Amino acid sequence: MRALSIAALGLLTFATAARADGPYEGEWRASTRQIGIELQSWGDDCPGGIPLRQTKPGGTVRISQAGDHLTFSGAVRGTTQGCWSDQPGLRRSAMSHQGETWRISCSTPPSVAQGETGTYTFRAEGEDRLVFEETTRWDWQLNGSRCTATQRSRQTFNRVVQETATPAPVADPAPAGCTAGAPARLVLSPRSADLRPGERVCFRTRVTDAASCTVAGSRVTLSLQAAEGRSARMEGRCFVAGETAAESEGSFTVQAASGDLSASAQVTVASDDLSDLMAQGSGSAVPVSPGVVEASGASGVAARAGSDPGGFPLWWIGALVGLLLVVGVAVVLVVRRKGPAPEPEDSTLRTIPDPEDPPAAPGDAVRATGATQHRQVRVCPVCGHEGGADDEYCPDDGSPLLDPDAPEVRAQGMICPTCRRGYPAGTDRCAADGDELLPYAFYLARQKHDDGAGKKVCPECGTTYGPEKTFCGKDGTPLETVN
Repeated sequence: MRALSIAALGLLTFATAARADGPYEGEWRASTRQIGIELQSWGDDCPGGIPLRQTKPGGTVRISQAGDHLTFSGAVRGTTQGCWSDQPGLRRSAMSHQGETWRISCSTPPSVAQGETGTYTFRAEGEDRLVFEETTRWDWQLNGSRCTATQRSRQTFNRVVQETATPAPVADPAPAGCTAGAPARLVLSPRSADLRPGERVCFRTRVTDAASCTVAGSRVTLSLQAAEGRSARMEGRCFVAGETAAESEGSFTVQAASGDLSASAQVTVASDDLSDLMAQGSGSAVPVSPGVVEASGASGVAARAGSDPGGFPLWWIGALVGLLLVVGVAVVLVVRRKGPAPEPEDSTLRTIPDPEDPPAAPGDAVRATGATQHRQVRVCPVCGHEGGADDEYCPDDGSPLLDPDAPEVRAQGMICPTCRRGYPAGTDRCAADGDELLPYAFYLARQKHDDGAGKKVCPECGTTYGPEKTFCGKDGTPLETVN
């Protein structure tokens, strides 16, 4: 019986040793870790100066495999059995391994003021690539403020291929049963690839004849064309991007050549866009001014009690804007309540009285006082004439009548001394005859009216006017003198 137990123990030890060097054992290259933070509730006592986008450098990583689980050492440290955060009191609550996916869940006890829960996932994409994704949620109670936020991050690991073991790029062999002719075309695939910093893509080449039959034994060389300042390299048939976004982001061209034949492929390197990960969170983000991270562990943020002296509370900004709005509304109400200035408003609209009107009688002042309460419908922007309810054009200069509150009526207009057409203030010459325009007040001062002149009539509607009128007030038609 004892001998049987010893044999069983030896068999178990052998099986464990045989699995120690698993398919993921070896040297890997970690990309830059892209981190995005979304703030749901962030009071005055919550830490300030937290950038919503962060990065952590990658580097060379050694992965050891024991059974089904992985241990990372080097630039990135951790295991598929533990929590990926330095938060004190964080404990593993669940762990699973199914197929090529490892998932770890961790949380702090409910009594911890700086509560944290995290889910860390590793996913294998073949035996040469691992993807790490993290979702961490903070729920802190600091003094009188509750601080809740979500951090999402992503990082990739690519197996390092020894350059000495990489064979020279040679075209793929021809399939059996195909008799190739003269080389006619060089095929390079894939034709395009999108990578993140630190990742790689390997290309396949094939030289074919005119009938797409592979020409065996054709030698193909690969070269790399990159913009100045961009970092990447070729390892045999594989393109390897630089480690950091600053040096590797951009477009690259992989050029294949075999004799007179050539082909090219485009490779684009860009950092992870965390928009899709951030969209999974709930609540709207609270904007925080970018600043230096005050203390960071694996979570990227360290909590501290008390208010941040460098952060300006957001509610102060809202209170200040609200106060300014209240003051502005109060000023407008006071101005409207006081009414217009002592000078009658009509004096700005009609600086020159109509020559045909007689001097105002003493009783007219009483009627003028209430003029603002019985204002005509529209006025002329050139001379200030107040038209009747049916008038569309000024009978003095033919200008279209406007609402009294229109900005055009606030300025004194111009008039052509030849055709007596009116123009807004600032116009220099008449569009009809090219004559230089005069200010309306100056024109009236020069004009001499003939009291004995005959009346004028509109040839369109038949309305009669005095000799000083030029255009019909109803349709703008030039008036004709009545013989």
